[in-house]
Amino acid sequence: MTPSSLVAPPVDALATPQALRTSIGTAAAGVCRARYGERLRALILTGSLARDEATFVREGEAWRLLGDAEFVAVWDSRRDLPPEPALIALRQEVEATLAARGIVGDVSVAAVPSAYLRSLPPHIFTYELRTCGDVVLGAPDILSLVPAFSSSQLSREDAWRLLCNRIIEQLEPLAGVGQGSASIPPTLHYRSVKLCLDMATSFLTFVDQYAPTYVERRDRLRTFAERNASTGDWPFPLHAFARDVSACTQWKLTPTMREGGENWESWARVREYARGLVRWELGHLVGAGALLPEGDLVVRWSRRQPIRARARGWLFALRREGWRQGWRRRDRWLRLLLKGSPRSCIYVAAIRLYFQVPDPWPFATPEGERSDVVSSREWLPVVAEHDGATARSGWRAVASEVTENYERFVVETRA
Repeated sequence: MTPSSLVAPPVDALATPQALRTSIGTAAAGVCRARYGERLRALILTGSLARDEATFVREGEAWRLLGDAEFVAVWDSRRDLPPEPALIALRQEVEATLAARGIVGDVSVAAVPSAYLRSLPPHIFTYELRTCGDVVLGAPDILSLVPAFSSSQLSREDAWRLLCNRIIEQLEPLAGVGQGSASIPPTLHYRSVKLCLDMATSFLTFVDQYAPTYVERRDRLRTFAERNASTGDWPFPLHAFARDVSACTQWKLTPTMREGGENWESWARVREYARGLVRWELGHLVGAGALLPEGDLVVRWSRRQPIRARARGWLFALRREGWRQGWRRRDRWLRLLLKGSPRSCIYVAAIRLYFQVPDPWPFATPEGERSDVVSSREWLPVVAEHDGATARSGWRAVASEVTENYERFVVETRA
């Protein structure tokens, strides 16, 4: 049986986002049904695709999904979970099935036992999974296992983590931009839009105005700005931020429109919003003034972590890397344990680096005139063996190392 035979004929050039979403869900369900049958309890579509807020662009004869199609595959118990190679093969088969239908994009599949759903904390992902998740295969009531809580109970710490994750996602495409580049690469533009939108998510969580969709968040931010712009100590001008979030929301949902930050001026404005929000949120989390440099604030935040949380993160790193590699890196990891968890240390490195990256647009300050960023490497769990060579190669190499550490030690765990 070929992948394309698992689903209906290819989508046409006029397909709506809803039709593309249905095709993706049908493809994933078909592959999972063929591979696992009744052993798989449920397959849940989540993320922006489940909310009908995914971004599709026409690319030749195909539709490209910007971002991932995110699925949660639920089994009855942990011992039923497929090994990682099987999940990679599953993801690749779903992607091949979609490509045969004219849909190109990355697919992620998280395999979890049903007990995982019951144990989810009051995080943004949990709220959106329960509120917007779409069961495309299996038990239709599976989402009832997810704890119910109000948006006012959402964790501010989790909202801060979301902001850090979106900042880190900027580093890889930013490192690929040549100094003096006249235009923003599409990947960096898309991730800048996502950063702007999730700055709104994070900010609204801190002010108890969170909503689960981009459109609702846009509207709540507008209303909040109208009522509060002249009062309070905010991280940025609220009306200006609300306008940029509105433009990014429009572009995210209808990317053919030329809105949402397609020039370096808009990109720089988003980075300044991020700088203000990092300081403001950290000021709330650590009880310090937002006038301190963001690098100092994020270090304070990291050092405040309870030792149990740090140890849990480093145990995950040890399992991830193996005992032999962990022993070889023991001196570095013990030093970092005194500073925070792997996650918090990587966030420190990322925040310190991101706001020191030389401006890449034409006529910007040359790289050699900006401050040194290599000190960010001191916070990374894993660095290149030849430190001197990496240091000489500058911030782009450090950006790649931050991204690699993030993917290894943060993406797959809540620790």
